[in-house]
Amino acid sequence: MKAAVLFGRTLYTLLLCVATAASGAESARSWNFRVFLDRDPIGYHHFRLTPQGDTRELQSDTHFDVKFLFITAYHYDHHATEYWRGDCLTRLDSNSNDDGRILAVHALSDGHQLNVEAPAGRYAVTGCAMSFAYWDPVMLQQTRLINPETGEQVPVTIIRSGDEDIPVRGAIVHAQRYPLHAQLSAAAGPGALRAGMRTLHSSIRELGSTNQALLRERNAVT
Repeated sequence: MKAAVLFGRTLYTLLLCVATAASGAESARSWNFRVFLDRDPIGYHHFRLTPQGDTRELQSDTHFDVKFLFITAYHYDHHATEYWRGDCLTRLDSNSNDDGRILAVHALSDGHQLNVEAPAGRYAVTGCAMSFAYWDPVMLQQTRLINPETGEQVPVTIIRSGDEDIPVRGAIVHAQRYPLHAQLSAAAGPGALRAGMRTLHSSIRELGSTNQALLRERNAVT
């Protein structure tokens, strides 16, 4: 995946803003990001989190078009629907088109474990499972996360490395920096990288809406 699209060896830097949404009844929240390859916009990644009684539904949509000399060299679409109870993932349904490679992932909790059907096979996660839930600070405490694109459970390391002031909707907001190292299988890479795009530098720039996090990512395959 990338911005939640994850591939190769990935280093994410999460900048979690100190400012949070107003207290009170939880309402629907959205995170809308533009994605850049170097300085060129190549697409977007949108999240929408909606309360549904004692659960929450997350809709995630990603679209990339990488062009060289006005020709589309790489195309990517990803849609995922996740259901959460508290900080635990209880259901996941995703479909991806990775430059013609079609991927589908389905996961459902039986109350004791999350049963995952992924392209590489079936497995179960005992206890509370999480995906790359950038909107939930509890993610910072995890050592393994589920990649919604491939369904694989990914070893991760997340350690706070300092603070930073970042621009958010025209204002400067104090944020905490958390580099995220994810160890992903080579098969999880998008077609453009497999075809020889050895290094991809991108930054995800926040577009308005009520955001608590600004994500920047640098991805490299070695």
